[in-house]
Amino acid sequence: MKLLLLLVFGLASFGQLWAQTDFVVTNEGDTIWGKIANAVPAVNAGKVVFKDAEENKKTVYKPFQIRSWGVGEVVYESKTLPVGLENIGVFMVRKTAADAHVHCYDYWNADGSFGFSQYFLEKRVGKKKEMEEVRFPKFHKQLSKYFEDHEELSRRITNKEFKKTVSGLMEILEEYNTWKKNQW
Repeated sequence: MKLLLLLVFGLASFGQLWAQTDFVVTNEGDTIWGKIANAVPAVNAGKVVFKDAEENKKTVYKPFQIRSWGVGEVVYESKTLPVGLENIGVFMVRKTAADAHVHCYDYWNADGSFGFSQYFLEKRVGKKKEMEEVRFPKFHKQLSKYFEDHEELSRRITNKEFKKTVSGLMEILEEYNTWKKNQW
């Protein structure tokens, strides 16, 4: 009977760990499972409150104290955002797959009494990553130039075959990243 109870409690504990979807990734690349105290987007952009599943210890992390954090499939990464003459650390939601050639990030900017999303593209240029804000008023001109190495896609962007929306942006990224992945 004791063995049966131990087995039942052991399976229940394993089930809780297995179902755990909140995590932080340390700067060393280790993943720690636990529970995120999810807040509003403006707070999530600047800090995360995390309770470790093993030690049940609550820790507040700010950008660059950890590499990333996530709740389910939503992953926030530490990024540098240029603000005026300074750069500040923020958490941005990655909108593309981890193995994408060009990433898209959503940053929730709480400027004064209102908030809004800003979208950024990031690609590797040489040994460093460069980030550029998507300027929706100049959407077609900007993205046509940004993706000029894929001539057909660049032409289609110039011809306004993609809507000037976030879903249009994501279509472009999916097509470009698929094309890039299939390059030899």
